Amino acid sequence: NGDDALKVLGGTLKVDSTTKLGYIKIIYDNKTEQIFVIDNGSGIEDPIWIIKFPLRSRKGIFDLEVDQVGKRGRGLHGFRSFFKNLTYYTSLHKAVNPKLSDESIAHLNNIGWAKEDLKCCKLELVHDSIETTLTKIPISEFQKFTTAPHGTIAVFSNPIEITWEELKKRKGELTKRIQHHYRHELETGRIEITIEDGKKIEKLQPRQFSNENGPFDLYEFPDGNGIVNNVRTVYDKNGDKLGTIKYELYKVTGEYKHTYKKPYLITKDHRPLGDSFISEMQEMLDDNGPWKSPYVVGIVKCDFVEPDDLRIALSVEGDNAEKNK
Repeated sequence: NGDDALKVLGGTLKVDSTTKLGYIKIIYDNKTEQIFVIDNGSGIEDPIWIIKFPLRSRKGIFDLEVDQVGKRGRGLHGFRSFFKNLTYYTSLHKAVNPKLSDESIAHLNNIGWAKEDLKCCKLELVHDSIETTLTKIPISEFQKFTTAPHGTIAVFSNPIEITWEELKKRKGELTKRIQHHYRHELETGRIEITIEDGKKIEKLQPRQFSNENGPFDLYEFPDGNGIVNNVRTVYDKNGDKLGTIKYELYKVTGEYKHTYKKPYLITKDHRPLGDSFISEMQEMLDDNGPWKSPYVVGIVKCDFVEPDDLRIALSVEGDNAEKNK
C-alpha cells in the first residue's frame, strides 16, 4: 500500500520518471513490541469505502487519470492472521483532491462529517471483529510518528501465536520477500525501503544474483530460438508488436539455496504475481524450458502482460486478454 501511495502521489504531482518518490520505513519498536510501517505517500483517499466495502474495487466508479490507494481494503483487513490490533493514521497530501463514492458521501452525512474531515484520521481494527473505528485527528497526532505532513502509518501490535523475539527472527524472510516483490523500486532508487531495529537501520538493496565468488554467469538461450541477446520480441496474429520478453537468467550449482530460487515472471507493472514461479503456472506445467532446472535462477520480464485485479494471476478479461494469453 505504501508503494502504491508513493506512485499515486508521483502521478498526482506529475513528476518525471527519475524523481525519487519517497520512502517506506519498517520499524521494530522493541519497547512497545509494535511494528510500524510508515510512508510519505498520498495518504488514504477514501477510508469510508475500504471500511464499508472491503475487497470491492472502486475501479469503474470514477474515470481517474491516476490510480488510487485504498481501492479494496485488502491491506487494511489482511493483518488478522498475524496481529490482534492494527491502527492506521493517515494524512492526505494537499495536492490530492479526494473523489468520494455516493455511498461514502451518504455515510459522511449520516455521521455529521464533512469531506475535509477525512484529510487526517485514524482507523482502529481488532482481529476478531469486522468493525472499524474511524476518528478525526489533528495533524499533531499524525506527526507523533513522522516528520512528514502526509502519508500513512500502520501500527501492528499484539502478535498472534508468536513471541516478539520469534517475530524478529523472521526479518530475513521479510527482507527476501520485499526484494522479490519490489526489485524494480530498489533498482531504480525511486522508493527507499528501510528496516529499523533499535539503532540499526538497514537500507534494502535489490537482490544480487551472486555469491562469495562473484556474479553468476548468464544463462544463454540457443541461437535460432527467436531470442536475441536474451530478448524476444512478441507480435500478435496481425503482425503488430505486442512488446518484449527480457530474460535475466543465471546459471547456478545445485547447492544454491534461496527462497525464490526458481525463475519468476515480472509483469507490466514491474511486480510478480504472488511468488510467480514460471514452472508452477498452469500454462507452463508441460513446458520443459529452463524454468524447472535446479541450475537456473532469475527473472523473466514481460512488458505487455498485466495482472488481474487481485494480483494473483494474469488478467484474462478486457482489452489485454489476448495479450496475456
